[in-house]
Parts: sequence; structure tokens; C-alpha cells
Amino acid sequence: DGVPTIVGDVDMSLVEVWTPIGTENRPFNIKFNGGGFEIKHLNASAPIFGYCNDAEISNVIIDESCNFVQKGDFGATINLAPLALEIAGASVVSQCKSEANITVDGSSTTANYISHLGGLVVSVEEGAKVSECEFRGNITTVASNKINITAADNSYSYVGGLVSKNA
Repeated sequence: DGVPTIVGDVDMSLVEVWTPIGTENRPFNIKFNGGGFEIKHLNASAPIFGYCNDAEISNVIIDESCNFVQKGDFGATINLAPLALEIAGASVVSQCKSEANITVDGSSTTANYISHLGGLVVSVEEGAKVSECEFRGNITTVASNKINITAADNSYSYVGGLVSKNA
């Protein structure tokens, strides 16, 4: 039917560096069916899909062996989720599930930062929707281990079970 469909579990253990599918300039904009199979052993610092516009993503399962981690020195906004960074336009994410571990460790940060952590998607823009999905993983954020924290040293984490930001 012309729709990319996963036809068996996907073992990502040999993937060393993951680049999300879809960029701001070239967003993912087609239908994708995960077939209800599991994506396993993905260790990445970015979601499976980056920017999506008028896309349909369904039946994707990200299992508990997957880890999405960002750590180090930050000085801006951090966005992290297992499935997608942003869905926009008439995009629909449906019947997807994540049991992944999501971690932002800014403990060595030298500047303030804000993190947006979603159990499935970071940002859902106007017109897009997430339906019949679930998150059963873990989200961990470490803000700072500085010895001399002042009132000016502010780091915040916005965490959503499925979505961190909804326009």
C-alpha cells in the first residue's frame, strides 16, 4: 500500500550514532506503520523522528531496553523524547507505546538550561494530535551538582507523560 511498515522486531544494538528521520528543512511527511513490533536496544541522544509535518506514525513500540540520554554542558534548551521531536500540521501519532528510559544529566552544566522531556513526543503543534498512546518508561533529570548554587543558577525541566509541550 506504499506505507513503510516494520515487519518484525528491530534490534538497534549495533547503531552507534542515531540521526532522527526528518529535519526542520525537510520534515518527515508520510505514513509510517510500526506494525506493533518492538524497537529494541536503541541508545541515542535524539528521538527516532525529528520534525514531522502532515505525517502519520502508528503502532510503534519502543521497548524498555532503549535509552535516550543527553548529558554534558548545556547553555540552552534541551528537547528529548523517544519517538518524535515535533509533530506539526495535520500529523497524527496513534497507538504508539514507549517503555524507554529518558535521561538529561546537566550536573556538569556551567550555564542555566531548560529541558523539555516527553515520554513519547517533545512538542505537538496546533493541528497535530497524539491519540491512543502510552508511556511506561522512566524519565530522569539531574539539574546541578554545583557546590555554590546561587539564585541566578536556574535550570528547569518540563516533563510530560506523553508530550512535554502542546501548542
